[in-house]
Amino acid sequence: MIDIRILQTCCLALLSLFLFRGCDSVLGDSHSSDADLIANFQSHEKEFDRLIQMAKEDPHVVRIAYDFTWLDSDYHWPRPDSQIGFFPERWNEYRNMFSRLGLKGGLAWSWDHSIFLTASAKGLTISGSEKGYVFSETPLSPTFDSLDNMHQEIRDGRVKPGLPVYRKIKDGWYLYYEGD
Repeated sequence: MIDIRILQTCCLALLSLFLFRGCDSVLGDSHSSDADLIANFQSHEKEFDRLIQMAKEDPHVVRIAYDFTWLDSDYHWPRPDSQIGFFPERWNEYRNMFSRLGLKGGLAWSWDHSIFLTASAKGLTISGSEKGYVFSETPLSPTFDSLDNMHQEIRDGRVKPGLPVYRKIKDGWYLYYEGD
């Protein structure tokens, strides 16, 4: 049986950590650095290009994650295997690519036909952030020299919350950050 004093001490320690260090430093916006994402992209560029080609071959599947898909005509989940959007083998191919490329959130088509590849997501859907890669055949904006401190830029009011911001890494390819 757990000693009540040990439980109280643990709870007090956690509360102190939140109060003295602040919630952001504990649960904060700790995404991979731009340098790490760019290095990953450069060492796997052909695989990133292959993933984009795959997505273009399956344009009716507008969101592909490890555990669900969305179709342009049906966002409901779960759906029968026959209505996933492709064969299970194809989904496994996507999952394997996501794992090799460090894409924890899979991919999503945007309204402007850009393809977002999510490397990390933090927080809740109503308040959080995500960072990753974007492929776009048209230029994206706004662009910045670095996305590493965007969380602070948003908090300080220099960047509008809830809209993606970009860093160009080569023609057609960007890093992105989106957060509140």
